[in-house]
Amino acid sequence: MTEHDPSEVGESSAVRPYVITGGRTRAAKADLDVETVVETRHDVAVDDLDFERRAIAERCQEPLSIAEVASHLQLPLGVARVLACDMVDEELLVAHGTADTGDRALLERLREGIRSL
Repeated sequence: MTEHDPSEVGESSAVRPYVITGGRTRAAKADLDVETVVETRHDVAVDDLDFERRAIAERCQEPLSIAEVASHLQLPLGVARVLACDMVDEELLVAHGTADTGDRALLERLREGIRSL
């Protein structure tokens, strides 16, 4: 059996997404769309978070859609969505609503993020 570095957020294992979400395909409370923009709360102690939550909190210092988070961290879209929803419920992230469809640059980033998945 080989050892894996748990800091490798994008590790491609069939079991890993199941473990990260506790086997869930939906968040417990919040149910956000993949185009929902999330941002890390300013009072969150990022260093106290576990691997995936820390990576999401660090990446979301600037607002990003959940699809962009998945793309940047090389996580399956469903996993990123469950984790982001959980983090909103835990008040680690703030959900700003869905991406403004009038923002062409954001739409292009979303499209590229989804393509890279």
